[in-house]
Amino acid sequence: MEAGFGIPSIAIDPPENALDLTAMIALHRYWRARCGDDGAPPRASTIDLAELREVSDHIGHLRAEGTGYDYVYAAYVPAVARHVGRDWTGWSIGAIALQIANAHGVLYRALQAACAHARKPVASRHDAPGWVGATSWRRLTVPFVDPTGAVSEFLVATVPIAFRQRTAEEEAEFRRRVDPRPPED
Repeated sequence: MEAGFGIPSIAIDPPENALDLTAMIALHRYWRARCGDDGAPPRASTIDLAELREVSDHIGHLRAEGTGYDYVYAAYVPAVARHVGRDWTGWSIGAIALQIANAHGVLYRALQAACAHARKPVASRHDAPGWVGATSWRRLTVPFVDPTGAVSEFLVATVPIAFRQRTAEEEAEFRRRVDPRPPED
C-alpha cells in the first residue's frame, strides 16, 4: 500500500448519534425515512437528489455494474470533483482506481459490497494519500434496491476532513494521476 493509507474505521448500521457531519446525518435521515416498516432498504426508484439539496455538494450516486463487484458513478460528488478538478460521473470505482493508480479503489469497492451485503448504511473514515490534499475522508453509504429486492444503487455522503495546501511536488503528482485521458484498454 502507498504511504498515507492507514487502517480505516468502518461501522455497519451506525446509529445517527455516531454521525457528526451534517451531510452524513442528512443522508442517514433521508434513507431511514424511505425504509420499509420492516427496515428493508428503500427502492432505487425513490431516489430524489433534489430532496438532499442542502447537502448535495457532498452527495454522490452509484449504481452496481455487471456482477455487482464494481460501481459506476451516476453522479459524482460535486465537492470532490471541484477539489480534484475532474468530474468522474460515468466512471466506475475500479476504472478511477486504475487511472489514479491508487489502492483506495479496493477499499471503496469493499465498502460498497459491505453495504450491499448488509443492506444497511456503512460509515467509514480513512486516511488520504498526501497528493490528495485532504488528511482523511468520512463517508456514509446507503443502499437502495431494484424491484427484485437486490441492492442496485447507493447514495454516498463524502466529506473531506482538513484540507491542506499541496506542495509543488504533490500538486504535480496529483495532476499526473487525474489527467483527463481515460485509461487505455
